[in-house]
Amino acid sequence: MPRVRRETVLVAHPPPLGVLDRAFGMLHAGSPGLRDLIRQTEPRLLICGHIHEAAGSERMGRTLVVNAAMGRRGGGALIRLGVDGDMQLEWP
Repeated sequence: MPRVRRETVLVAHPPPLGVLDRAFGMLHAGSPGLRDLIRQTEPRLLICGHIHEAAGSERMGRTLVVNAAMGRRGGGALIRLGVDGDMQLEWP
């Protein structure tokens, strides 16, 4: 599968395997298929959830992964995408 345009935002329910996917602080519960898709296509941003206790953000290669499950304070994540390629992430 070819890489996608850098403006691409991917939205999925689970996080990718190994990234913001620790359930109960121990078990990796992410999706191996989603991990492989991100490695192959390198979207600019992945917004996911599902693992409430792993809310946060982390880079996976060139992709910013945001697990917005319940947000850090229960309010989700606010992501501002600039036309020049910059991103701002806030946890309201």
